[in-house]
Amino acid sequence: MKHNTLCYIRWADASHGMDEATPSDMDTIELHEVGWLVREDERVVCLAMERQDDAATHRLWLAIPKALIVERRDFPLPRKRSKRD
Repeated sequence: MKHNTLCYIRWADASHGMDEATPSDMDTIELHEVGWLVREDERVVCLAMERQDDAATHRLWLAIPKALIVERRDFPLPRKRSKRD
């Protein structure tokens, strides 16, 4: 996969609490993530916040289950031209 696509994902995540709550107060939360799209398969979309050109590893990554994605937007970016071009 070419790692030159920025991705925005809004997804539902579990929540928890330690204080007293009524059942109607108990619900999931929605999170918003932005990162480089580094991997995708039938189960997950993986985003990384840091990447280095041509590196095999990434830092600050997150694997989001596709079943929990509420909204997704991909923003492909043109490849940076090398100094030799």
